[in-house]
Amino acid sequence: LLHKSSRVVTSFTMADLNENFISYQHDGSETSEDSFSFTVTDGTHADFFVAPAADTATRKPQTINILILPIDNGIPQININRG
Repeated sequence: LLHKSSRVVTSFTMADLNENFISYQHDGSETSEDSFSFTVTDGTHADFFVAPAADTATRKPQTINILILPIDNGIPQININRG
């Protein structure tokens, strides 16, 4: 996760999210999936609710799974038919 598309972060605030300062950047490898886990706190309480089943509090890290679409990043080639 990056803050303002430049600095790697391991924690961030709700204000950072509201300002769209937090982003994910793929490492450019040939993987097709990635993920990250997170927990939420208000600085006082460690429990949080997870929608849509927001009737039970948890402390369990939540995982975001990311599907990475492949791109053709090979070197272009020109084939010449000489005969």
